[in-house]
Amino acid sequence: MCSRSLTQFDSDNDDVEEERNPHETPEKEILWAAAEGDINVIRNLLQNNPALVHVKDHDGYSALHRACYENHVNIVELLLKNKSNIHALTNEMWQPLHSACKWNSSLCVTLLLERGASINAVTKGGLTPLHLASSNSTAYETLIVLLNHPLVNPRILSNNGETAWEISRRCGPYSRLFDMVNEAVNEI
Repeated sequence: MCSRSLTQFDSDNDDVEEERNPHETPEKEILWAAAEGDINVIRNLLQNNPALVHVKDHDGYSALHRACYENHVNIVELLLKNKSNIHALTNEMWQPLHSACKWNSSLCVTLLLERGASINAVTKGGLTPLHLASSNSTAYETLIVLLNHPLVNPRILSNNGETAWEISRRCGPYSRLFDMVNEAVNEI
């Protein structure tokens, strides 16, 4: 992640807090299993209680958010089949797509976009998935997916007044990828 903070409102620079006893309840266990990639545990839990697909932790992260930031695409697929909310919001208004983009989970990004995730959704700090991917110096694959999406808007300003391109220029080696979008926008 880029050394300079993206915004004061999106203080999600740390990973989601680990649960001390993740197997204490089914609610804690599904969140743990989504982050750890244990699809069998998730299948069993959902078979016994389908409503667990909507569980969130104290920060508002759902099992879908957790699977997305770990790039567990098979679990994302299972959760979506079980009616997990693709637009679920954390306390900071992060959707699962934001989580996938911040941690360069490009396979999950692709799946979420195919299923109707909001490519230009903004967090409390005004960050789009593109802003978050731009802040990650290893997010080449995710940037390619996002920048090739026909509905991406690279001109959205964060609450700090920055575009995703400006963040990319400051934080990583991939700002030139934005040239393909800028050329396409200028032709219209």
